[in-house]
Amino acid sequence: MAKLFAFCGCVAVLLVSVAYAQQNPGLKFSMLSSTLNSAVGQVIADINQKILQTPIPDQSGSAGIPILGKVKWTVSNIKIASLDFTDSALTTVDGVGFQLVTSNANAHITLDWEVSLKSIIVSFDEKGTASIKTTNADATWQVAVTEANAHLSAALAVNSFVLNNLRIHVTADDIPRWLLEIVTALLDRPVKRYLEQQVQSEVQSLVVDLNTSLQAMNTLLALGDVLALDVSYPQNPVFTSSYYSIPWLGEWVVAADPTVRPNITAVAMPDFATNDTVNVMVNEFFFDTLGWALWYGNVLSLEEEMSTDVWKLAIPPLYKAYPDQNMTLGISLSQQANATISAANGIQLTMEFALDYDIDFANGTSTRALSLGMTVDFDAELALNDTADGISLVGRVSTFTAKASVLESNIGRVSTTLLNTALKTVISTIIKPKINSLLGAGILLPIPNERIASVNVQYEDGYQALGITFV
Repeated sequence: MAKLFAFCGCVAVLLVSVAYAQQNPGLKFSMLSSTLNSAVGQVIADINQKILQTPIPDQSGSAGIPILGKVKWTVSNIKIASLDFTDSALTTVDGVGFQLVTSNANAHITLDWEVSLKSIIVSFDEKGTASIKTTNADATWQVAVTEANAHLSAALAVNSFVLNNLRIHVTADDIPRWLLEIVTALLDRPVKRYLEQQVQSEVQSLVVDLNTSLQAMNTLLALGDVLALDVSYPQNPVFTSSYYSIPWLGEWVVAADPTVRPNITAVAMPDFATNDTVNVMVNEFFFDTLGWALWYGNVLSLEEEMSTDVWKLAIPPLYKAYPDQNMTLGISLSQQANATISAANGIQLTMEFALDYDIDFANGTSTRALSLGMTVDFDAELALNDTADGISLVGRVSTFTAKASVLESNIGRVSTTLLNTALKTVISTIIKPKINSLLGAGILLPIPNERIASVNVQYEDGYQALGITFV
């Protein structure tokens, strides 16, 4: 059963989180209900395992038999030997959640029985065994899935299991046929009702355990040592008769202080944007909060030791003032990065960097020779990768444009004409590899761990869709 809710955003894969008011998500996972059939086998296996492995308590009672009087009965050593849901369907219910319907299921139950009666007409105390079979057991289970405390919450909305047309075979040593018929009649209704209640109780327990797991799940997914992606649930999931959609907050934070959040608002996006069976939707909020976290967490703060002769052609005044001098180039984001997603241009990530040229002297002191500002516009991409552990969302930056400006100079006038070419080398060899190393590590998404056949990338104004077809 737990496998079913891997499709909800994940159970056993279906995150330390703060409760949020209902707001638009930065990430969204949507899936056609028709794809759920691939999970039926595992869901049934989980239910069977729960039912077959759970001991069933003994049961006793009494029943009035005309003329004879009140017969006391006890059933013990009750075992559901097999339960085969041969005809099952897993679907979604509009406004509710998931539904599993099965019909014509096979069931085989074995038990020990004892009946006793003391009256002026007849007395007996007999024991024996019984084998109960049916090929017509029906079940309907609905699990309502909602948001609670920024996590998914699961509750059993419909819990029906009915054993139809029982065939009861009673055996005992040397007792009259009429008494066997009485035993058979005694076992029919009470044992049927008791077994149905036991199965319903086990399914209820399974969903309670599921809800406990969902509420306890860690919703901060680490990316490296500094960043984390908040995949808590900012609003209720959407269920229709044809698909379901799971929203994730999709907000990047600094792992050491996840309570600090940027003042950025996500715009609404549709549940589906492509005709593929699965859509992963990402909007600008995802990238804008990533840009904020990179800045706030000083993730792109770098120091490169070099000699001033590296800049001999690009910044002649630097080399003239400090020829062949050891120096440190400090690179950092000067403000949070911003993203734009458009149908025409895809994803563009704008970053403002500060570059500090510090001259290092032999006595251990240093002096600031030059400070530059650099605006870099990256083209960014997102992709989905199959891994042994699941489906990973990975990113990279590719082509870019850059423009430099002089913020402070202690070496005289610096021309940015020659400088822009040299800084592209800095971006290509230092900054870009750092960003791609970070984003390329990927985040495992709480979605079904299926093999991907193809991914269809589509850009719209304000958001991106990754349309997935599973193998």
